[in-house]
Amino acid sequence: MRKTATPFIVAFIMLFSLTSSGQIYNTAQKLKDGAFHLGIAPILLVNGDVSPGLYFLGGVGITHSLDLYINGRFANNDRSYFGVDLQWALLQSSPYLSLITGAHVGHNLGLDATLDLTFPLGNTVVLYGGLDMDIEFPDNDITVPAWLFFGPRIYIRRNTALFMEVDLGLTDITPSIFGLGLGFYF
Repeated sequence: MRKTATPFIVAFIMLFSLTSSGQIYNTAQKLKDGAFHLGIAPILLVNGDVSPGLYFLGGVGITHSLDLYINGRFANNDRSYFGVDLQWALLQSSPYLSLITGAHVGHNLGLDATLDLTFPLGNTVVLYGGLDMDIEFPDNDITVPAWLFFGPRIYIRRNTALFMEVDLGLTDITPSIFGLGLGFYF
């Protein structure tokens, strides 16, 4: 019963959170064509105050070098949003490198760009990190929040991984984000 309940719980949380978006919680490694990745992570956003949040993502391998992701963050203080991204595999062997491009909507409309670098450490652990930047358009203005992110992905079961991620805000408008989450691969 536990094995069948987990995908339904993740799907319920994702549907509940469709008014939101989030950070990375993904490595530069390409999903196999037709494979799925679902992830969820409780997070803390820190920028003068501390706000809890919930991050989710769902992805599918489209081609040998392209994945499609839907992601979101549910949080207070106008920090919720929903996004759609394409992950482009630039290097498909160790070290892996990908470029993520997309858009999000929430308190502001924005464009996304992420450079993600991944180093496998055996079959169970990978270290990933990179630079995540947005271009947002609040009230006839342009802002560029940016993060330096890093963390490990550790497989705890064959199709289940633990993600620990730190996203350090690089500008005064950018909150730092800390989270611990699970990724499920189908």
